[in-house]
Amino acid sequence: MRDSVDELLSQMTLQEKVALLAGADMWHTTPIERLGIPALKVTDGPHGARGSEGFTGAVTSACFPAEIALAASWNTALVERVGQALGQETRDKGAHVLLAPTVNIHRSPLAGRNFECFSEDPYLSARMAVAFITGVQSQGVGATVKHYVCNDSEFERYSISSEVSERALREIYLAPFKAAVQEAGTWAVMAAYNKVNGTFASENPYTLTKVLREEWGFDGVVMSDWFGTRSTSPSVNAGLDLEMPGSSIWRGENLLRAVERGEVDEATIDEHVHRLLRMFVKAKAFEHPDEAPELALDRPEHRALAREAAAEGIVLLKNEQNVLPLQRGTLTSLAIIGPNAKTARIMGGGSAAVVPHYAITPFDGIVASAGAGVTIGYEPGCTNDKQPPAPIPDDALERATRLAAAADVALVFAGLSSEWESEGFDRQDMELVGEQAALIEKVAEANKNTVVILNTGSPISMNWLAKVAAVVQVWYPGQECGHAIADVLFGDTIPSGKLPITFPVRLEDNPAYINYPGENGRVCYGEGLFVGYRYYEKKKITPLFPFGFGLSYTNFSYGGLRLSAREMGPDDMLGVSVDVTNTGQYAGKEVVQLYIRDVTASLQRPGKELKAFAKVQLEPGERKAVTFTLAPDALAYYDDLQHAWVAEAGEFEVLTGSSSQDIRATFVLTTSSSFGERPS
Repeated sequence: MRDSVDELLSQMTLQEKVALLAGADMWHTTPIERLGIPALKVTDGPHGARGSEGFTGAVTSACFPAEIALAASWNTALVERVGQALGQETRDKGAHVLLAPTVNIHRSPLAGRNFECFSEDPYLSARMAVAFITGVQSQGVGATVKHYVCNDSEFERYSISSEVSERALREIYLAPFKAAVQEAGTWAVMAAYNKVNGTFASENPYTLTKVLREEWGFDGVVMSDWFGTRSTSPSVNAGLDLEMPGSSIWRGENLLRAVERGEVDEATIDEHVHRLLRMFVKAKAFEHPDEAPELALDRPEHRALAREAAAEGIVLLKNEQNVLPLQRGTLTSLAIIGPNAKTARIMGGGSAAVVPHYAITPFDGIVASAGAGVTIGYEPGCTNDKQPPAPIPDDALERATRLAAAADVALVFAGLSSEWESEGFDRQDMELVGEQAALIEKVAEANKNTVVILNTGSPISMNWLAKVAAVVQVWYPGQECGHAIADVLFGDTIPSGKLPITFPVRLEDNPAYINYPGENGRVCYGEGLFVGYRYYEKKKITPLFPFGFGLSYTNFSYGGLRLSAREMGPDDMLGVSVDVTNTGQYAGKEVVQLYIRDVTASLQRPGKELKAFAKVQLEPGERKAVTFTLAPDALAYYDDLQHAWVAEAGEFEVLTGSSSQDIRATFVLTTSSSFGERPS
């Protein structure tokens, strides 16, 4: 590959090289026809491949669950399969590169794109990112991990400076990007809009050159977010390969003049062009230079995978008196209530959106699943639209209450939508919009078997929680929304999702509350390392639902921990195993989570840090040994005085359990000497 790229580069004029470093239009790079260099086409993700026709085009796409829902599955094999399907979808749209995944961290429940990101935890985000990228790139198309870095809210997103300590940057915010680069081999990285400690991410020498290129060895393409390039010479010299979209604002003639003035060396231009040409070769763009037509292929296997992934990401938060699963043999009547019942809320808003092949509403999914013997009634109860439709009656709440009182079980479909959770703006609070909270309370008063099904991409307040029998968190589940929900409600799929984020009792409890969203052009990441569950444990604040939490229709017991050694050195790999038994009546899946606690650290560390997890399927009565392998870096923290990763001599607790607050087994491990790794 290198010889052919070098040969092509040697034939290019400076003008041609510069032309290649900026897009030609919204979705294509600039072709160099004289040398047979075709245009490379990109398309938006991350839960579909939209193509170039925009949000209302005739070419439809498969719509998979949002990234928060994928992360809630805690199933890397499943996420890799979704990535493979998205790679196929990208090729269907004639594109070479998918602009996904999004791996920014959930700092606050209010961030507008939380639904589009995996988790509050860097390790879980990293595992999901590696699986996603591996799947996409197995299909011969590139992934673009974004938005690098600290683009964790929408407030003043084009200009705000994320003020973050080096230690928090290394341990929390850079971690999933590092895994994407070094483990998954992502073809591309997208630079964020915002500044990082005062310098725009698209021209930041520390993040782009020192960390990404020099320390991590990234040799792929760095592109700007759309209209996110902020300069000519600084962005080129810092390592931004591609300005998107076209026509160029900062490059072209501006860059030619910068080279003439000596502000940019032509050798630097050559490095950028070399990286781009290598990606062209990987994508086989030279072998197939003509752009393929955009296709809307509604594959049966993608339908099945979208349904499976949506169901596996659903989290059962409450289930009193085993009101779920619904029993077809004894159920005679159902009340289906709420503004999200006959509307499929399948995705959040913004550039992640696609035009789906179809979307199954919860109402249709339940009607299809319940069978002829169940009488089903429907009332919207209220609306959650920003612009309420005129079919809502004045007595909507009373009608819903009467319907609930006459039914065996009342299902209330509530939540948000792409109008409320979207790229471009943040939420104002954690409340359910409109009269939804009042609707839930009234229905619960009328029917003790009230089940609330929530479509949201991040936490909401649940002041009504004690009054309802069950709560099911379904996120934004993609085109198979209604079928997946019905699968879980009727027990055709046993719920196995776990929360990838902490649900606080109230907004004021969250770690970013005092500093969010920022002021005077800056936002202080004042919580430092204590993001998500790390903060709640440090401050001894009880959350509504903890990180890693999720119920099942069955039960699991844990045996004691077994370690391959009681002491770990710098070159040792540690084996950890724990027995898990299904003690219930249903076959089900359990997510076994492993956390590390540094007992004797000389610097502040969280009380728990997720370092491994595994999802295991068990039949009733079945027991399996779940095994993990820990590398020495699982014990390390980043010392910002030494600028190195350090694991100190002393004691570490290895903890396994069913959530961050449901620890079932603990073992004490020691290290006799300190060890670590200094960035290269």
